[in-house]
Amino acid sequence: MPNHIQNRITADEATMLQIRERFRGPEASVDFNRLIRMPEHQPGVFFAEGGLGRDEEEANPCGNWHDWSRFCWGTKWGAYGVDDKRDTPTLLHFQTAWAHPRPIVSALAAALPDASWTWEYADEDRGQNLGKYRVEAGRIYFDTVPEEGSKAARAWADALHGSSWDDDEDAEAVH
Repeated sequence: MPNHIQNRITADEATMLQIRERFRGPEASVDFNRLIRMPEHQPGVFFAEGGLGRDEEEANPCGNWHDWSRFCWGTKWGAYGVDDKRDTPTLLHFQTAWAHPRPIVSALAAALPDASWTWEYADEDRGQNLGKYRVEAGRIYFDTVPEEGSKAARAWADALHGSSWDDDEDAEAVH
């Protein structure tokens, strides 16, 4: 089971409409394939289906969905936890596995070269693996965030995840 990374994109309404259109897939409102398409399954060339046991890895030495996803999307799977009740015309929330999708941030910035927006992310491991990008006219800037593990970082992560702890002792008991 992965650590779930909460991602939140914030933009003005017109830009958010463009972002949602870039992401909207046939089965999901956030589909990374719309920006960086995973190759189709090709036996002996690329294994894009099912589990990855030793037999599948040996039978497909040139590539598999798991390695491709981590390298090309920056995360194990595509987005999930979409259509969050906290979404608004200016906010979009979704989750990714293990890491935020840095290559998707870059692809979205390139696809919308005149737009400005922010992308924040935080690990469910309160206050660890967090960050914020500010995108202006296709250029990506990494904004300052609280120091990992600090009380401010935990509060920031809690806000992104839509949860909070009454105090640090309760949080430590759970993790």
